[in-house]
Amino acid sequence: MASVLPISSSISASQTPNNDQATFEFGISSYTLRKFPLEKAARMSLKMGTPNILLKDVHLPRSLTRIEIQKVTDNLRKQGVHPYAVGEITMNTKEDVNKAFEYAQAAGVNLIVASPDLKLLPDIEKAVKKFSVIRLSIHNNGPEDLRFPTPGSAYDLILNMDDKIGLCIDVGHTIRAGQDVAKKIIKYADRLFDIHVKDMSTPTQDANNVEIGRGVANYPEIMKALRKIKYDKIVCLEIEKDEDDPFAAISESIGYVKGVWSGINA
Repeated sequence: MASVLPISSSISASQTPNNDQATFEFGISSYTLRKFPLEKAARMSLKMGTPNILLKDVHLPRSLTRIEIQKVTDNLRKQGVHPYAVGEITMNTKEDVNKAFEYAQAAGVNLIVASPDLKLLPDIEKAVKKFSVIRLSIHNNGPEDLRFPTPGSAYDLILNMDDKIGLCIDVGHTIRAGQDVAKKIIKYADRLFDIHVKDMSTPTQDANNVEIGRGVANYPEIMKALRKIKYDKIVCLEIEKDEDDPFAAISESIGYVKGVWSGINA
């Protein structure tokens, strides 16, 4: 297994000469670490400098009781890991919506990343009002997704809904849908709650996931867009390749993004 040095999770443009007020931290989707038990995944996230974690149900089963969920997330926090969101959660019924919000509440997070059936949007609006501090971000899943293939397909439906319903822009799937990620970040800034960063081999539907910097994603423009909108939330790394040993891919990807950020703020 590759040995890597920890990478600081914080990136702040406010510390650069141009004094932009964009500031964010790296996080990691636990899906990236899906082949490892939660305890090991937590240690890995800390070692990689990504203490903010999006918990997938492979690590935090939704079948657990409320007390069990609280115990798991409390233990993570004691280790220095910050569960900031849960998901991606597929929602097909009203019961799925209610259970997802109860799950997030038990986990002590204020963000759900989801792929809901379109007919459930009114139920989601009721839930964000009921649970008040929990927001929901709709995740786009590319051209074959019949629900939300692009960020805009979600934005157009939620624009006039409660402002605690927003977007999780997936860089890879947005590229596979043939769209300019940076432009979408700027266009939908008012509802951008989360972003999943990755890179793809080609700008086509059948593209493969590669380390950030080796593919077609234009990270200089993506980072400029985040700076322009003064993004202050989590930038969540999601690596789908090398699932048995993702250390090298994670460290290379984070290093590349940090290098790009430093370059555009020089």
